[in-house]
Amino acid sequence: MSDQNPDLALQEVDEELRRERLNSLWTAYGKYIIAIAIGIIITVAAREIYSSYRAGVEEANSAAFNEAIEAAKFGDSIDVWEKALPNMKEGYAALASLRLAAAYLEDSRPEKAIETYDALANSTDRDEALKGFAAFNAAILVSTVRGDDADARSRFSILAVKGRPWYFSAQEQLAFLDIKAGDDQAAMDKFSILADDPQTPQTIRSRAVQMRDYLDLKLFNAETSDAAAEDVPAPAEENSGETS
Repeated sequence: MSDQNPDLALQEVDEELRRERLNSLWTAYGKYIIAIAIGIIITVAAREIYSSYRAGVEEANSAAFNEAIEAAKFGDSIDVWEKALPNMKEGYAALASLRLAAAYLEDSRPEKAIETYDALANSTDRDEALKGFAAFNAAILVSTVRGDDADARSRFSILAVKGRPWYFSAQEQLAFLDIKAGDDQAAMDKFSILADDPQTPQTIRSRAVQMRDYLDLKLFNAETSDAAAEDVPAPAEENSGETS
């Protein structure tokens, strides 16, 4: 009879069974495990490569943008930004467009500024806040330079949607256009919305409160004057007959 420890013998048998199971599993699924491992490695590597690329792009764009800023200080800013813009990507391209539009305005070329703002506002791959800012500036120029309040109103109305980046500013400008058009009631309604909204930026809200109160008083005085005019009796007609 063998003097081998029966527990040790059982342990060896159990380990052998485990090895057989592992070999069977590896035979059946080993290629998938390898594929998954390779996939993980490729994914991680791709992320690292993309992050490195993004960092390189950001660094290159930042350097080019700063160089353009410095060059514009001592040269023709329009020429500088016109040449720099095609080489900019993403956010820096939007910032370069805003700089170019500002340069056109400084050179008394508002139509070119509007064209530049519109190009940025209508782009599909730019930040929504910057696109909205460009659209807002274009609408201001359309009203003040072109004098086309109908077009300006249409442009501001697109922005004056609650939740959009430039909603409050656009709503305020629509109210001022109402005043310009002689519709004080419509203007007061818009200013009231801004004044009563706790999310309205403080400077805009303060102006809205002042304008609402001013228009409210103006409309009240107009109504009072109209009512008083109606209460004044008509002058008596003079007797034009001959006296004997």
